[in-house]
Amino acid sequence: MLIYLLWPFIDFSNQHFSAVKFAVNLHKYHEITLNHAYAQAVAQFRSLRAEHQVATTTAALEAEAYGATFPLTEIERNFLKEQKELDGWQRKAELDAGAIVARKRWKAIIEREGRVGSEWSRGQDYVRLGRKVSGLLMRRA
Repeated sequence: MLIYLLWPFIDFSNQHFSAVKFAVNLHKYHEITLNHAYAQAVAQFRSLRAEHQVATTTAALEAEAYGATFPLTEIERNFLKEQKELDGWQRKAELDAGAIVARKRWKAIIEREGRVGSEWSRGQDYVRLGRKVSGLLMRRA
């Protein structure tokens, strides 16, 4: 169809062009009813956009196959930032878990028998040993 052949000459980078303007053009100069012109224009516009998308994607994939590299997109950049943060959280959790395990591994070794005694003295043995140590410190001074 002649109308379909006109689309390749249209500059899609022009922000002022639209399917509505094309429909009005069809209505004015090709004597097509406005409803049919709009439906036809929208269908062709969508078809051409789809072809453009497929061609662009195919060209990018072909370029990558030949070794071309493209800069990261904003989505990929943000995904990498998010992944880095999540990895940091995981490392922190592992370190925290390691610290907890290390704390549990170390236990105080208390002599159950010996100087303090094995029975509860209500703190009297503690006070007695404290006085003994302080007396020794006083003699040295």
